[in-house]
Amino acid sequence: MKYLLLSLFLSFGLIRAQVFKPVNGQLKLLKDTSFTEELSSETFDQCWCEPVYGTDSTIVKYLLPKNEDKGRILVKKGGWGLIDKNGKVLESFTSVDPYTYDRNGRKILFKEFDSRSYTLEGNSGSFLQLVDTAGVELKKVHVRDDYKGSFLASEDLKGWGIMNGNMRILLAMKYDPARYTFQNFRFNENGLIPLESKGADNKYGIVNYKGEIQVGFRYDFMIDYIKDEDCIYAEVLGKKGYINSHGGVVFPITHTELPFYKTDSNLVATENYVWFMDENFHQIRDLKFQLLQKKGDVYFFKRNNLWGVMDDKLNIVVKNLYSSIDDGPRIRDNNDFKTYVVVKSGKFGVIDLEGNVIIPCKYNCRCSLGYFSPTGYFIEFSEGNIAYRFNEKGEVISKSSTDGKACLCESYE
Repeated sequence: MKYLLLSLFLSFGLIRAQVFKPVNGQLKLLKDTSFTEELSSETFDQCWCEPVYGTDSTIVKYLLPKNEDKGRILVKKGGWGLIDKNGKVLESFTSVDPYTYDRNGRKILFKEFDSRSYTLEGNSGSFLQLVDTAGVELKKVHVRDDYKGSFLASEDLKGWGIMNGNMRILLAMKYDPARYTFQNFRFNENGLIPLESKGADNKYGIVNYKGEIQVGFRYDFMIDYIKDEDCIYAEVLGKKGYINSHGGVVFPITHTELPFYKTDSNLVATENYVWFMDENFHQIRDLKFQLLQKKGDVYFFKRNNLWGVMDDKLNIVVKNLYSSIDDGPRIRDNNDFKTYVVVKSGKFGVIDLEGNVIIPCKYNCRCSLGYFSPTGYFIEFSEGNIAYRFNEKGEVISKSSTDGKACLCESYE
């Protein structure tokens, strides 16, 4: 969640003339960023401010106070109180909770917010509490994030919408986060957020912090946080594509595979082809396939109806020469030994992981292959009516008739 102090209310603009500067762990109110003229002899613990960081993103350079509706600034000095824009104390520092007022003069308390450096930060238990002049609780609103005075808000933690600082609803509280876990449920840096509508259709769309629908609720699925406004993951009827923050399609919603967030190398697929594209949607090299399967640290790929193998850098290590390729049996006492069983022109053989032939493709398979080879031999193939048992080096260690029990059937007993 962003700092609550980032422009809490729409009616509160930044007082850009005044700044707070950290000095020896306290805040001094200064006229402007020249830091030459103090407006108050008081020092403060915290302020209701937007922090501005220096080159080191962990160190606050100065803070811009929020402008309360009558030019008041919320600060903490032991307790919370109000000063005017010139530093004069308007309400003494006695409140345990930070607070402001709605347009009718009723107090709004910020409850269960965490202190972070010189500012406040909300957490999953934070809320706004509206009270009357006698302190009677009138309304409680849960908040998850704010942007320029707009809150992701809910009264019942079930339906979510957007509310401004006067507790006026900007977007009805009838939506769900894009993920039920609430992960990444926050505005992006420009105040946009994907939401899911409730009801029979349960469609996804994008709204801005003002409560305006920016992309209509017409998608079956959408990414939960918008990192790149020119490339937002969306789905319709199981097909995937990218749109921009205005709803324009930037990559057709026709794909069966597509990453949520685009990088410099992206696996994409349609019903007919699989390929890799760069961040500019261009195909990488000639890497376009009929099928692609990731197995461990390699890819099995099919091109021109024949299978081969690539490494994790997309370099071909086994040329696509085979109508079928699969992991060969393992040897119980040698975990490092790995092979592929391959089929070429209807005949079976074995190659190593670099494509070197161990057993040439001229045999028939005697049965389904098991995970481990049987005791005494590695694999059994047949040619004509003769069965051949091979060791892991591809050497024939015995011959027999093809009558009787075949190769690895005993491994299933």
